[in-house]
Amino acid sequence: MNDFPAPETLGTLALARETYGKLLAAFHEKDGQTSQLKADLEAANELVDESATALAQAQTDLKAKAAETDQAKRDLSTAKQTIQSLETQVGSLETTVSDLKAAAKSAEEEAAEICASVGVDPLQIKPDDTPEQPDLMAQYRAIEDPGQRTAFFRKHKDKLLSRR
Repeated sequence: MNDFPAPETLGTLALARETYGKLLAAFHEKDGQTSQLKADLEAANELVDESATALAQAQTDLKAKAAETDQAKRDLSTAKQTIQSLETQVGSLETTVSDLKAAAKSAEEEAAEICASVGVDPLQIKPDDTPEQPDLMAQYRAIEDPGQRTAFFRKHKDKLLSRR
């Protein structure tokens, strides 16, 4: 406004018109700037709204992840307790197995004593360490020569037919 003359110095209509034109041009310039500022303010408000929505969604997601983490921690704690319980049970079962093995040995000894007391020699019964009978059907199927296959079938006919 410093570019404009004071109203008391406006003595002529031409000078008043010139000043009015300058004022009007300054008004339009400021009005354009105001419109731009309003548009910028609206865009900034939209960005704030979008940011607030994104922040709210991020907070919701964070709460959900925190709940999942808490549940996973509880599950882990439960699993650790279960593992400890199972390890205790395994230890107890191992002790029981070793006690039963010891009792089984003493039962064998007791049986030998009972047999000896009645005058009978105890039999040594132990698991058979010989391998199981070979699978005759698998052997039969593995033979490719027809003559050998027939001979093998005739030799083991009863066992092959009884296995079916």
